[in-house]
Amino acid sequence: MTEKENLAELSDSSSDAQDLSAVGGLEQDSDIDQMQLSQICEALVFASEKPLSLNKLQEVLGETVSLSKRQLREVLALVSERYKDSAVELVEVGSGYRFQTREKYSTWVAKLWDEKPQKYSRALLETLALIAYR
Repeated sequence: MTEKENLAELSDSSSDAQDLSAVGGLEQDSDIDQMQLSQICEALVFASEKPLSLNKLQEVLGETVSLSKRQLREVLALVSERYKDSAVELVEVGSGYRFQTREKYSTWVAKLWDEKPQKYSRALLETLALIAYR
């Protein structure tokens, strides 16, 4: 199923909409709606220093929101849809979800990091000189 179909299913299905509202697992005191939930997930993935797995998302959200992995994927599909015309994208890698720049911008992004030649210690250079001499 494509992301667009997932999004259509999410918005058309009243039971899924209820699952993401106060009825389907959100604490009764919580006023988190679907948009806020997607923004929370967006912030969590953005702030994470490594790809964020669905298990970790469930763990972090578990104090406030109880969602299945399928529901989390749908929320992340909403986040991904918001970035469809952006220079960054939300991607699923082997260990979870992360934001990354789109490949077509890699030429410019690569210019941020200077290519510096490897610096060798004096001891290493002396050892290499001895090996080369023999």
